[in-house]
Amino acid sequence: MDVYGTEKSSFIDPSLTASQFGITKGMKIADFGVGRGFYALILGELAGDIGVVSCIDVVQGALDHLKSMAQNKNLNQLRYIRANLEKLGGTGLTDNSQDFVLMANILFQSQMKQDIMREAIRILKPGGRACIIDWKKGSSDFGVPDDLRTSSEEMRKMAEQVGFKFLSNIDAGSYHYGLMFIK
Repeated sequence: MDVYGTEKSSFIDPSLTASQFGITKGMKIADFGVGRGFYALILGELAGDIGVVSCIDVVQGALDHLKSMAQNKNLNQLRYIRANLEKLGGTGLTDNSQDFVLMANILFQSQMKQDIMREAIRILKPGGRACIIDWKKGSSDFGVPDDLRTSSEEMRKMAEQVGFKFLSNIDAGSYHYGLMFIK
């Protein structure tokens, strides 16, 4: 069972997925749309005490919940930013400052996917990596409605149009795809 209470083989397992990101101690990481914070907590552990994870969400309650969970785990390297990711500069992070950006299960919620990607590429250092995880189109009736999903091919094309270079696919479970990019 994973943190969602589901079989690991059938749904996304944040620990297994994050193990494919190549995170090392001391990295600066931005987690776009932290939601319940599963990835942020894992990223904080992987980056270690000398790393920094900027946890970004538009919903203050999500950030407050994550802060409480992080304090219970003594993860002091997490920073909490309430921001509009659809606005260039909205994160408040400086240009070329992050080693890794995660966009997990947020792009399906937006009609402005490329604007979010532009903010990600703006804050990434040259050679920095980004990962997009989203719902597979047509994979099942489970999860978000299919009309909110974007195929992995179309998502890759959108990311490349804003300047990302595709690196590889990653395993994100049966219902999601993972795409790794570099700036």
